[in-house]
Amino acid sequence: MDSSKYYSYGVGLILVLVTVACAFKEKEKPVDPELLPGKYYKNIDPRDSIFVYSDKTYKHTYHRTDGTVNSQTNTWRYKSDINHIFFESFLFYNNEYPESGDYNGSWPTKVFIDENGGIKLRYSESIYFVKVQEK
Repeated sequence: MDSSKYYSYGVGLILVLVTVACAFKEKEKPVDPELLPGKYYKNIDPRDSIFVYSDKTYKHTYHRTDGTVNSQTNTWRYKSDINHIFFESFLFYNNEYPESGDYNGSWPTKVFIDENGGIKLRYSESIYFVKVQEK
């Protein structure tokens, strides 16, 4: 047998293994919408928080270092097929810039349950809004 046949068999085997692995990969389960309401804080800055209410409204609050508080309230919706919450007219706050004014879009954020059972809203690859565990 020449080396090209071994190569062909190797490539074929790899394709079969990848196909089987993908077929067995568990599909992400939707997060129960009843678990979404609560207080969330940003893991790198607890002054930045979101209160998600069961009536489909939210309040986003940011406590600036100068003592002022930026706050906004609007509505949210959840799409369980993609595990995303859409916060309508969401404004992003920080210490360097004042409130951003009117914004008519929405912020879609990925909802997931971490390895400890906590609910997180993805802000970026390593930054999350973490739900405060009720005691």
